This record gives sequence, structure tokens and C-alpha cells, in this order.
Amino acid sequence: MKGIRVGLLIIGIVAAFFGVVFLATGGALVWAQTTQRDADGYYSTNAEHLTSPTSALTSGALDLGSHPGDWLPSDLATVRIQAQPAGLFIGIGPTADIRHYLRGVGYTQVTDVRFDPFRVSYRQVEGSGTPEPPGQQDFWAVSSTNGELTWDVRSGAWSIVVMNADGSQGVDADLSVGVRTGLLLPVGIVLLVLGVLFSAGAIALILASRRRKGADTLPPGATPARPDAPGSTATPPPPP
Repeated sequence: MKGIRVGLLIIGIVAAFFGVVFLATGGALVWAQTTQRDADGYYSTNAEHLTSPTSALTSGALDLGSHPGDWLPSDLATVRIQAQPAGLFIGIGPTADIRHYLRGVGYTQVTDVRFDPFRVSYRQVEGSGTPEPPGQQDFWAVSSTNGELTWDVRSGAWSIVVMNADGSQGVDADLSVGVRTGLLLPVGIVLLVLGVLFSAGAIALILASRRRKGADTLPPGATPARPDAPGSTATPPPPP
């Protein structure tokens, strides 16, 4: 009986832990969905200044799977990139095609971005070539020179490129990145429901372990009262 009681208590504590995690995460997602989006439904960063003395600023490879369309639904999320000054070229394309396009060209890869305070780390790729104007290339999934680009996320390996429209050196841009997705609210609600269920189960298990503890602490030799015999009492222990 003692082993059962301890087992119920341990399972109850574990269930309580997961209940708290689910409730906290679900609440945060619902809060973000309802309070942290802009007027267009995007979760956006502040505009931050990025610069490069070379011909291009690029992101690292965004690896979302090797076979486009295999596992990511087309409406999973939309990415928005806003850039100032107007006239800068912004493009998203397959990483392999972008590396081929910039082969022999000096460019700057953003390797890490941190916020509060904003800090960015770069890796310089050496090269002396001059790229053809990026707008003349046909491998871009999406591109823009009007200061804003939107892209429906798809699986594959992708990179983001910011360049001067003529491919010249010296790129200075104030960039803001936003993401719009409809997943946060349903995921948050599911987590809240799971949190309630786990918490209720935890309370039931912990109470059950305490009830069994009470049953285990009868005096030596005493017999618990039969539930079908109203008014019956436990048999007292024999006199010494």
C-alpha cells in the first residue's frame, strides 16, 4: 500500500509539472496572438541598421526541408521583410543558386542577430568579382525593390539577400522582419486544455495518495470498518 501511495504521489507531481508548463506556454501563445501583432497581423522586429562594404548582405541557409512542399503547408506562415531606403533589392531564393550567383564576389553573411540590445555578427566572404544586377536573375522565389517583400514559407533551403539594385558595393539598410501565422491561437488553446486536464489529474492523484496514506495509518491490529456496515467501528487491538 505504501508503494502505491508513493507511486500516485510521484505521478501526480509529474502531471502537475506538465500542467503548469502547458498552461504557461498556452497562455503566452494566446497572449501573443491577441496583443503582439501589428495592424496587418505580423509579429515584427524593430527596424535595425545592417551594413556591408561588399556587394551583398545575405542570411545563412534557412533549411526547412530538402523537398519543397513535402511537409510544410503553404499557409503555415508568411514572412515580411521591409527595407529602407527604397530602391534596395531584397530577394529570397534557393541557397545553392544564391551561392552560385555570388561565386567569386565579395559579400557579407549575417551569422547571428541578438536583440535587447541589438547586436549583429557578420562573416566576410572574400571575392573581387562584380555581380550582375540581381533583378536580372530568374532563380528568386520572390524579390522586390519597392521596400517590402512578402513570402509564403515553403520547405527547402533558402537564403535572404539584400543588395543595391545595380549590384554595386556598399550596402546600407534598415531592415525589419515580420512573421504572420494562424497557428499560435489554436496551438495555444490546445495547450491550455492540456494544462487544465493535466492539472486536474495531478490534483486527483495527489488527493488519492493522501487518502491511501490515511488508510495505511490505522493502529496495529485494527480492522477498517466495512463500508456496508453503517455505524460499525474498527476492532480495537487486544489488551496486552
